[in-house]
Amino acid sequence: MHRPFLVTLALLGSIATVAGVRTEVVLLSGDEFNDPDGVVLGGRPDAPSINSSGTIVFTGPMAVPFSGPVIGVGVPGNVSIIARAGMLDDDIGDDATFASVLSASLSDAGVGRFRAVLSGTDLTPTTNEAAYLWDSQMGYSGVLREGAQVAAGIAMGTFDAWQISNPAGQVALFNHLSGPDVTTENDGSVWLLTGGTPTLLLREQDPAPGGGTIRLIDPFSTWIDDGGAVLIRATRSGQSLADWWLHDGALQPMLRVGDDAPGLPGTAIAQLGPAMIRNGNVILSAMITGPGVTSANNDVVFFGAPGALQPIAREGGPLPGEPNLQLVSFTGAVTGGGRFGFLCQFSGPDVTDANDTAVLIATPTQRVLWLREGDPAVGLGQGVRFGDFIQYPLRLNHNGEALLVAPTGPYSEAPLTRNSIWATDAHDDWHPVLVDRQVLELRPGDTRTIGSVASTAFSSRSPARPMNEHGQLALVVSFVDGSHGVLRHTVYPRGDMNCDRRLDLFDIDPFVLAFVDADAYAAAFPDCSRLNGDVNRDGAFNGFDIDPFVDLIVGN
Repeated sequence: MHRPFLVTLALLGSIATVAGVRTEVVLLSGDEFNDPDGVVLGGRPDAPSINSSGTIVFTGPMAVPFSGPVIGVGVPGNVSIIARAGMLDDDIGDDATFASVLSASLSDAGVGRFRAVLSGTDLTPTTNEAAYLWDSQMGYSGVLREGAQVAAGIAMGTFDAWQISNPAGQVALFNHLSGPDVTTENDGSVWLLTGGTPTLLLREQDPAPGGGTIRLIDPFSTWIDDGGAVLIRATRSGQSLADWWLHDGALQPMLRVGDDAPGLPGTAIAQLGPAMIRNGNVILSAMITGPGVTSANNDVVFFGAPGALQPIAREGGPLPGEPNLQLVSFTGAVTGGGRFGFLCQFSGPDVTDANDTAVLIATPTQRVLWLREGDPAVGLGQGVRFGDFIQYPLRLNHNGEALLVAPTGPYSEAPLTRNSIWATDAHDDWHPVLVDRQVLELRPGDTRTIGSVASTAFSSRSPARPMNEHGQLALVVSFVDGSHGVLRHTVYPRGDMNCDRRLDLFDIDPFVLAFVDADAYAAAFPDCSRLNGDVNRDGAFNGFDIDPFVDLIVGN
């Protein structure tokens, strides 16, 4: 085990703590877990998620004394094992062991879930998968097993890799049923796990509200809301294109091919794209058809509560908040905290290839954040600007705070263009978190250089939860020396000198203390950085920050 250490960061060899971001090591390859067997993390971890208390769960490979995958859970300095290859599950069989463990998640209450493939004398390819619950007191227990009978002639089959959970720990998952009464036309099913109780939500060949039957369920598109409502993508009988359905106590259509396009009279839905649900709001993209609709204006983003969707952006139409700019394309639409966000390309006056993409985050009535290609990448050096956003992932947490991967450059040394990870604070300011070739002093005397943050990137639609609602991030980093690690980052607003993630009158005394006595400030606020006082973002905390700090306090 390792004591938590406040990571220091450097760019091009100049050691400095990044203003507004605290970085801690959770576990590095070569580190031991808090485990009596002395298990060591081997290579690159994957899919970290962080809950509201800042506890992180991740999967990764073991080095010694075992091999195979392991699921770790913990905080900086104390990471335990939930499950690993080789562990025994004697509830299934005397010699039943985990061959693989995957799809880990962690609720805000600290209850973990994972899926396992097992091996053992009595197990076959049709009985060797199971879903599990875990907590720190009771360990793990199986709640859903391949081969278990769920109805006469019907058993649970193989689980799909896609499982999505909400902060309450409910999980929506897809399963291919098996049994003598099951065929390829009715084996797809969606389940909701609440605690240890599985509930069947939908099965292929079930009646479809409005007529017909459910023909084919998409295994990779299910989403679950905070209250347990589940968004499902499935085709109807007689249709080749998929519809969106919502199960919230009962199945109901969300938006179907052929439906009138909400808020666009005279048009209809021609094809539906990705969708997600969070905080009671749905965001989805679609292609429409109808009079006056062409390939230059048929892509639309819809947003709103179920049953109250409205168009918030349309190809060929004005960009929200920018009436003189025309939307050319968009991607990566997400929602959280009553907001929506997407990456977009646009045209208009003074628009060139060097400034025609952006990140847009808004509510239905107000644009909140706008980050445009060519804007200064504040905090990464003089002259460094944002590049083309269009192919990079964006996430929003349940508060509407953002996490983004973005290209930046030019830098004074090769590589001239570098990927970077950015996050917003509670006051909607962007902060650089990590950047290619950044140097991190992970522990005293242990300094490493990041390879590419593209390898740490989260997907816009990954089931993992890389950002909680308290400004904390869980990211995987790969270094140029071939090592890897899981890091926890906390983002603070500019001027937040007591590190409570608020900017208020209680920050005045700590600001003054940090200015007049750095040692006394470090003793009083050991988990904070004086550079949180770098309000003007010039890379230093000095007298030039006093007036901007006062302006922030007064304005807030």
